[in-house]
Amino acid sequence: MSPTRIAVIGSGYFSQFHLAAWQRLGPQGARLCGLLSLDQQSANALCERFSISSCYKGLDELIADAPDLVDVIVPPDSQFDLIRRLADAGIPIICQKPFCRTLEQAQMAVAYCDKKNVPLVIHENFRHQPWYRAIKAELDKGRLGKVYQLTFRIRPGDGQGDDAYLDRQPYFRDQARFLVRETAVHWIDVFRFLVGEVESVFASLTQLNPAIKGEDAGIMLLRFASGTRGLIDGNRLSDHDADNTRLTMGEMLIEGELGVLTLNGSGVVSFRAHGSQSIEPINFAWQDVDFAGDCVYETQKHILRHIFTNLCADSKNGAEKAQESGYNRSPPQDLSLLENTAKDYLINRVVESCLYESSDRGCWISICEFAGQG
Repeated sequence: MSPTRIAVIGSGYFSQFHLAAWQRLGPQGARLCGLLSLDQQSANALCERFSISSCYKGLDELIADAPDLVDVIVPPDSQFDLIRRLADAGIPIICQKPFCRTLEQAQMAVAYCDKKNVPLVIHENFRHQPWYRAIKAELDKGRLGKVYQLTFRIRPGDGQGDDAYLDRQPYFRDQARFLVRETAVHWIDVFRFLVGEVESVFASLTQLNPAIKGEDAGIMLLRFASGTRGLIDGNRLSDHDADNTRLTMGEMLIEGELGVLTLNGSGVVSFRAHGSQSIEPINFAWQDVDFAGDCVYETQKHILRHIFTNLCADSKNGAEKAQESGYNRSPPQDLSLLENTAKDYLINRVVESCLYESSDRGCWISICEFAGQG
């Protein structure tokens, strides 16, 4: 079986983690075949660093090379046109978050890829961080019983001063919508992964650092269909107790009828039973490699494992269609195994939009009513 040929678009700060993960996935059937970027100097450097054979001069050249999958790692303003061109060429797509410039544009991208029968997956990697997989396993086996509340305190401590974000991701400074759209959306997805769908939200957002355009602090409340409550307390200027404040980017508390699960800034998950003072560590394996517990690698491994087996899996002759399309690497499986398809990820964008609407209006916003209006 020939390896899955992966082309990458984008050479910004975070692309190095994607490229390193694809390179490490070589033994599992991935091969980097080319890189496209508007910054030719950085593209050339990355091609040399990761032994990528082709440094494309344009999108037409990339499409003509017929990769099996394209990983789009560019800011949201550039995503929609790339998605449409790649879908026209019938090439499966991974897209970096935030997903497109607006919710409406993201909805259009999903509809377009559905029409073209092209897989589109969002590279939301936080749910693949090892501590959240471990917490999910504990919740699934009923460790907490009924879950009352999830709380996450976002505290990366990188947002102070006139030079905030310049050394790593300077485009953060120009985003009119920042904390929720760029940062808190990760925990919107994590909370949904852990306890299910959101019914309504309330938010109070503010800007603390005048050197940037968007909000960088705020309180976000979420009500879930299960009855669970969620609290995302975000402040990018404050930090937390950790050697690497970007490992978990904060601390988590999950409270239930049978006890409490906690996540600290070192990636340690612990359980305390209700009425007890004894703390029990939850053991799970993980590697402190690249970004946040190697979650980029785990995300791309998951996509590689499922995207080529799931195309057309819901049709009677799915195997034949998938084989004809060139995407199939093994017999089709259940489409639900693939996490964060763009269609599912749209819910995160809806919740995000509701949080901004709530902060503007100062009231609770129903997800269903907002989605219906949209």
